[in-house]
Amino acid sequence: MPLDLLETPLFVFLVGTHLLKALSLKFYLSLAFLLPIYLGSRNLYNFSMSFLNSPRSFFFNFLEKWVFTTNHKRVGINYMWYVVIAGVVTTVFATAIKLELGEPGSLYCGGNMRLYLSLVTGHAVIMVFLAYVPVYYGVFTNYLIPIQLGARDFAYPRLNNFSFWVFPPSLFFFSNALLKYQGLVSG
Repeated sequence: MPLDLLETPLFVFLVGTHLLKALSLKFYLSLAFLLPIYLGSRNLYNFSMSFLNSPRSFFFNFLEKWVFTTNHKRVGINYMWYVVIAGVVTTVFATAIKLELGEPGSLYCGGNMRLYLSLVTGHAVIMVFLAYVPVYYGVFTNYLIPIQLGARDFAYPRLNNFSFWVFPPSLFFFSNALLKYQGLVSG
């Protein structure tokens, strides 16, 4: 592909809309169709590629806004996304449990009763400690209570953010230990 084609505003616009489709951000996709009309083709090129030419890349802006945030609303939204991921993990565990109950001794758990019991125990532990607790603590406490009180933020916002970043590694390591070593068998 010639370099001239890569620099044309139409190519940048088409690639940008394709990336937005891939991310399924329908609202931003509809805005992307209105940008050439509003900005004109020359401004669209400058607008689309501005994050690549800036000294700080998109990745570092993302890290600053969502990973190292001290804003209580963004930490609450991080908790919401974490709870969705923990819900998917527990749904996979629950589906494996129900499939095994449908045909006991089948290939789902390979006749391994220890794996089945660890799935049951892991499902319960993840649901209680790694899904319900972040909903109550993270979503309600971080997102809603400061808004209701009219507070600007928490007293220790970096500690608040750190308390969120303890949960995703704990979900990963717990699920990994559960499936790899088939531990935590209590039935």
